[in-house]
Amino acid sequence: MDIVLRVYGEEFDVALFLKQFDGLAKSDLFNKGEPDMLGNPNEFSGFDLIVAESQAGPVCIEKVQDLIATQQPAFAFLKANGVNVVLDLDATVDPNNDMPESLSLPAQLLGELHALNIAIEFSAYPQIAGI
Repeated sequence: MDIVLRVYGEEFDVALFLKQFDGLAKSDLFNKGEPDMLGNPNEFSGFDLIVAESQAGPVCIEKVQDLIATQQPAFAFLKANGVNVVLDLDATVDPNNDMPESLSLPAQLLGELHALNIAIEFSAYPQIAGI
């Protein structure tokens, strides 16, 4: 399982935010109007942050909890400024159509995400041999 935090907004000054809150190291930065990977102009400015990569569900949840606990001021700033924050939980489905393990999100974590206005998105991707 992978977990990516997506942060974006129409008038979001990413460089200034990352300078002020340097604990959120980005994995991908994009600016409004600049071309995306398909050549289309970005509608928003923002960044992605890889929270967990190829980890078991319980480890992913721990990493999310650690991120929330250590970055409270950054998330409060994003909420106060109307910046979109999405926690994308990505699972890979193998070729035999076996589903990934179940993931139990603790009620306390859901409450913290809600209080910080962090949305949750679930994505499933097929496993591709050799990748």
